Parts: sequence; structure tokens; C-alpha cells
Amino acid sequence: IKGVVFCRAAQACVDPQSSKDTTGMRAWASWSGVTFAVLVVAFIVANVVPFFNDAVDLIGASLAPLICWILPIVFLLRLWWDTADKMSVGLAERALLLLELALASVLLVFGTASTLMHIVEQWDTFGYPFECHCEGMWNT
Repeated sequence: IKGVVFCRAAQACVDPQSSKDTTGMRAWASWSGVTFAVLVVAFIVANVVPFFNDAVDLIGASLAPLICWILPIVFLLRLWWDTADKMSVGLAERALLLLELALASVLLVFGTASTLMHIVEQWDTFGYPFECHCEGMWNT
């Protein structure tokens, strides 16, 4: 479903006129072109990056703590700063937020470092883009 939403948005950018009328031949042609282009780009990205799984791990380890914990806490702190006269914050809540911020920072640093170390350790086994990596799969 996410791919359909993404391709629909891409179609609206590429061909805004046909994206409004979904029954015409031009709309189907542009939809087919956009979805095929997305398919080709996804295939190329998945095969050009020989350590795709580790790349996804690296993105998750470096962005998930930031997006899910650190930024919401920073936004809340900014809200408190802007509305200091209207909002009161207890000591326990401040301590808990600082603890969460410290935990998120530790996860960000050590998760990213661990993933980078794993990529460096496995670097010799990755090979070049579009390589098969199927030498040890079959007993032939």
C-alpha cells in the first residue's frame, strides 16, 4: 500500500493533469511509467548496495533514536520555553525526560557504532555491486 501512495504522489508530480483523471489512457500510461520507474530504481538500489541489509540497519540505528525520542523531547522543551508562564513542569517529569534523552543518545551512538563496526568487519565478504554471492549456497 505504501508503494501505491508513493507512486500516486510521484505521478501527480510528473503528470499532474492525468493524475486527476484516473480512467483515461494517458492516466494509465503515466501510472504504468511511474510504477515501472520506481520498480527499476528499487531494483538498482537494492543491488548496487552490496550490504543492503547492513545499510538499512545503519539508517535505523542512526535515525530511529533521533526521530522517535530526541526530536520529540526537543520539541517539548521548545514548547515549555515558549509557554513557560502557562505550563509548569514537575521535577519527576524533568528527570524522566533527561533519562530518556540520555538513553536515546546512548542508543544513537552505540547502535550506529556497532552497525559501522559490523559493516567494516564484513567488508571483504560484500563483493561488488550486482555480484551473485552464491558460492556457498549449493552443494554442487
